[in-house]
Amino acid sequence: MKGAAIVTRVVRLILRARYRIRLEGSLPPSRDKGGWLILPSHPTYLDPFVATVALWRGLQPRPVYEREMVEHPLIRWLPRTFHGIPLPDLTQPSQTARAETVRAIDAIVAALEAGENVLLWPAGRAQRSGRESLRDTWGAAEILSRAPDAGLIRVRARGLWGSRFSYAFHGRAPRPARQLLEGALAGLLSLAVFLPRRRVVLTVEAPPRSAWPPLEPRSLNEWLESFYNSPTAEEPTFVPIHALVGPRSHVFPPVLGAPTPDAAEIAPEIRAGVADLIAAASETPIDRGSLTGQRRLEALGLDSLARMDLTIAVEKRFGHSVSAVPETVGALWLQASGQGEPTLRAPVPAACFRPDSGESMELE
Repeated sequence: MKGAAIVTRVVRLILRARYRIRLEGSLPPSRDKGGWLILPSHPTYLDPFVATVALWRGLQPRPVYEREMVEHPLIRWLPRTFHGIPLPDLTQPSQTARAETVRAIDAIVAALEAGENVLLWPAGRAQRSGRESLRDTWGAAEILSRAPDAGLIRVRARGLWGSRFSYAFHGRAPRPARQLLEGALAGLLSLAVFLPRRRVVLTVEAPPRSAWPPLEPRSLNEWLESFYNSPTAEEPTFVPIHALVGPRSHVFPPVLGAPTPDAAEIAPEIRAGVADLIAAASETPIDRGSLTGQRRLEALGLDSLARMDLTIAVEKRFGHSVSAVPETVGALWLQASGQGEPTLRAPVPAACFRPDSGESMELE
């Protein structure tokens, strides 16, 4: 991958103007059989660049990327250069996204079995606080279960939380294109060499398979979180964008969450209908009295794909779509009552609700 090596050198030079990146721990050698599944924490939107550059020389990993994040014409070519593996946006409820996720998992397993190294962010999204939370994500456990010869590398990123590419800085999702433009202008004003630099530490660990927890989502996720959040949650760090001008400090706002409706604001028949659909989607009995607006769906045993299916079921029953998969019971109430943020896509065709054609995935 000569093209990828050249791009990596260029990106490394650009990052050096703003970041001091240090690796703690040694990169493991190539495996005799099976590749390495590299699982970093995910504090910012800049992580794919930082991790790929830092790990490239020793591992040359194939990154797993969200297709929607690289739609800009200026960077659309990057995933092809690195033989990246695309993932759909799992916050967008659709049968197509579900099928694409299954294909992506198959591609990752095939790459590992062929001896290739794969870089996957198991959280599936950037951090919302100084603690990494994998929630109910199941991808890493599914992949490792199906690739018995693969090794595992944990990577803890410290020093990035609080950057303009993190939720911490604005209290909401960052705008990467805008932040890159501001950084480029600051670099020109500072002649690049005078930019204040952020100190970043990537701690690498490749525990033997005997030290792994059981390969089911809850156990693996808790094990990874204990490493990512060690020794404590990370406080946001502010680094000025220019050595001489601009603010010298920053007040980090709270990260905004989705609104939670009061049960009294939702019609009883809507609450009952949503409860019926949750009960049908869950593999365990549901205490309907516990279905408050704040109750998280993952706490009811619904993983990301199950929540996507549930969102589509709510759309089918109540006729309202939303732009993102709900994470709480209250968000489902809002969708069912037509108060959620609507999607711009056309309504889901009735054919999408026919029984499966046979393609399925067994999750442990």
